[in-house]
Amino acid sequence: MAWLLVGDDGQHDDAIYTTFTGTHPQNVAAIAIRRLSSTEAMLAGGRTTVNDHSASDVPWVTGEDGAALLDRLEDAGIIREDRPDSA
Repeated sequence: MAWLLVGDDGQHDDAIYTTFTGTHPQNVAAIAIRRLSSTEAMLAGGRTTVNDHSASDVPWVTGEDGAALLDRLEDAGIIREDRPDSA
């Protein structure tokens, strides 16, 4: 079983997901981190820096919202979204 881990950059998600992926890489399909707005980051108690994971065997994607994360996950080949034709 492999999970898609979804979090944000407002707390410790990057560190938690990095540790989990290092221990159980076979159980992680990908990681998606939403970048909080300035207001959201302030309410969350700050923003953490998302480390460079380009060398990871597990795909990491970031985006400002769910739609951007979906696009990045599609680009990485993690999920396939059948979108209706816009007619």
